[in-house]
Amino acid sequence: MNTLPKLSRGWPLLLALTACGGGEAAPAPVAVAVNQPPLVSAGADLQASAKAKVALLGSATDSGVLQYRWSQQSGPVVSISNSTQASAEFTAPELYRSTTFSFQLEVTDAAGLSARDTVQITIKPLPMTASEAARLLQQASFGPTAADIIQATTMSAEQWVAQQLALPVTTHADKLQNPPTQDRPAPVSRLETWWRIALTAPDQLRQRLAFAWSEIMVVSDQGNGLNNQPVGLANYYDLLLRYGSGANSSYRQLLEQVTLSPVMGVYLSHLGNEKPDVARNIRPDENYAREVMQLFTIGLVQLEPDGKPRLDSHGQTIPSYDQSIIEGFAHVFTGWTSAGTVRFDRPRPDYINPMIAFADFHASGEKKLLNNTVLPAGQSAQQDLTQALDNLAGHANVGPFISKQLIQRLVTSNPTPAYVGRVSAVFADNGQGQRGDLTAVVTAILLDEEARSGDSLQNSRFGKLREPLLKTTHLWRLLQSAAPSGRILTFNLADSHAQAPLQSPSVFNFFRPDYAPTTELQQLGLVAPEQQIVTDSNALNLQNHLYTQSYQSIFEVVNNPGQYQMLGRFKSYADLLRQQGLTALLDHYALLLLAGEMPLQLRHILTELAAGLSNQSAEQQAAALLYFILISPQYAVQR
Repeated sequence: MNTLPKLSRGWPLLLALTACGGGEAAPAPVAVAVNQPPLVSAGADLQASAKAKVALLGSATDSGVLQYRWSQQSGPVVSISNSTQASAEFTAPELYRSTTFSFQLEVTDAAGLSARDTVQITIKPLPMTASEAARLLQQASFGPTAADIIQATTMSAEQWVAQQLALPVTTHADKLQNPPTQDRPAPVSRLETWWRIALTAPDQLRQRLAFAWSEIMVVSDQGNGLNNQPVGLANYYDLLLRYGSGANSSYRQLLEQVTLSPVMGVYLSHLGNEKPDVARNIRPDENYAREVMQLFTIGLVQLEPDGKPRLDSHGQTIPSYDQSIIEGFAHVFTGWTSAGTVRFDRPRPDYINPMIAFADFHASGEKKLLNNTVLPAGQSAQQDLTQALDNLAGHANVGPFISKQLIQRLVTSNPTPAYVGRVSAVFADNGQGQRGDLTAVVTAILLDEEARSGDSLQNSRFGKLREPLLKTTHLWRLLQSAAPSGRILTFNLADSHAQAPLQSPSVFNFFRPDYAPTTELQQLGLVAPEQQIVTDSNALNLQNHLYTQSYQSIFEVVNNPGQYQMLGRFKSYADLLRQQGLTALLDHYALLLLAGEMPLQLRHILTELAAGLSNQSAEQQAAALLYFILISPQYAVQR
């Protein structure tokens, strides 16, 4: 990009020499050449692919000997070959999102005058390999299938994520079916819809994100009367789908939708929360005020941008809030009740529409909030709520606190502080001045080098335990499992999986993000959240469930299935075994279940197992091998 005017070289300076008196004619002007800087071009801006050799084609116009020097101005650091020549070269690094590099060419002439020009090179990531696609789909879907992987290999990771986040959301509340012999949706109806969408919906990333959000901003149908509100609970899940990702999604919007959800209002008891009344011994309920800070926004202690606790001068953590701030937020959340209610003391049940405010029941005094903010007295319930949620969402803790939990749910239980810091920075500013852009945050999580680089696979601290539900969604997606009735009726997920969508035992989810099961992990500063629901009994129940859903539910073998028995299709795997042999089948399983990384030890065990299955059909052999991978330690950890 040449920014200098195109001047000819050596413009003459005319010097007129004059003398006094004599009347003689003045001498002719003498032309003295004055040197000008060279004219420099660093070449045209261009695009190139990751890992490609990229030529920097510079040029300069001047007389005499010129000296060239290329230097990098922006972008990940690369090594420039022939940096002192007009034409130089560098090798584009492996990248996971489009990145613009800037290079400057400086040219100096023999007299020491210099000129500069810059060129911008945009490096585009390469399409994913099959293993790379499988690994991304493990993190960002309910389990990769062969078809998913093939489609994903036509795109880069950046393109796949962008395409998924742009898809329209597949909602749940409008798709609930009545159970057999019943005339209205029941709890099993909501679970059935969740399974059907998790297994078949095209917007896999948005569905997987909603599941992650449901384990952060928790509501549950356990022990609070919500068990009989399947439509309301499905509508809450849809809220997480709509506002937790996709175009124009923001954390601030999500927080407001969650706060005003009547389901959340019932679950954390701020629906019907009244202003203080000493005569009637009424004090505002502090339940939601406490949990919205501890669990949904900022956590218990102040954090650095990289998620590490901030310490005081004595090396101690600093609390994020105190009792006075809890009381301030509790007063904010007064006066809200069900939509359509006419009298506050006689709420009209509505588990779908956002709650509405009654001024006479809202606390009108001052309210102390975070960061020494005090809401003035006399504001309306809506004014207080808007400013209080702004106060929460704008707190410095929110970026690292929420970013780290989303990383844990999707990618790895123990992200490095640098990884958390990079995502937290995107939460603070998406590059266009917007805070809390969840589409940008999710993109940053999934395209971060720590999530995508193969180097992470060599790090024993990288990865996360697979949740029981995610093992079954993966299995059923692989096998295109379906029941003869066309229904997916699962009544006892808590028994077989120790978890079910929106059925956690408390607001603290099925497991805590900071749970470390052993002293050794605690000493290393590592956590394994999902291990909190793994007991001997739960592990055995899940193992039996996976056996039932694989080896005992082969569509091609079972003759008289129950109408609700989920049967898996094994024909394609059996054909591969028959036509190409055991090695080909194990390679295929390695891709589908382990993102192509099957350790030799596991392969050896499976080869020995296959030798003892020769008297069984190809479908049974394929099912047995699949089952043993599902219960292997290697599959237990998503890498």
